[in-house]
Amino acid sequence: MAAKTFVWTYQTHVTVPPATAYAYVSDLSRHSEWSGTELRIEADAPGPVVVGSTFHSVGKTAGLPFHSEVVITELTPPDRLAFVARGIDGEFLHEFTFRSDGDGTLIERHISTRLPRVVGMIVKSINWPLLIRPMNLRAMDRLKKTLERAPSGAISTQTPDA
Repeated sequence: MAAKTFVWTYQTHVTVPPATAYAYVSDLSRHSEWSGTELRIEADAPGPVVVGSTFHSVGKTAGLPFHSEVVITELTPPDRLAFVARGIDGEFLHEFTFRSDGDGTLIERHISTRLPRVVGMIVKSINWPLLIRPMNLRAMDRLKKTLERAPSGAISTQTPDA
């Protein structure tokens, strides 16, 4: 069965510098603060986060539990962050870019996966509009609100330690 790559893109503008936005999003242990669903991410080992660092995540989407292994694939402060999440539902690449824009930062999030064409069409026509899109729009809105509500200096611009 032929596979096809599916990509979903979301963006938000925040009124904080790129370094602040990058530092907050690159701290995967804080994703639960802005996730669009129930989520907990923990490092598999203590120490600085580097390309190849691994994490495990657990949570619920639409009331169904999930578990993923997460691997950092790119860290380019303060511009790019990428990680792969692998679970029973497949492998998903999450890429974040942070670009200076006017009075703040434009954050773009790209989520991509390869799915068999038939499964992908079901996801695109049913799961995406009813579950995936609203969940990710909610996450980006929460990310914006969380970053913009944080008192000045409350979010360190240092690379997070796991």
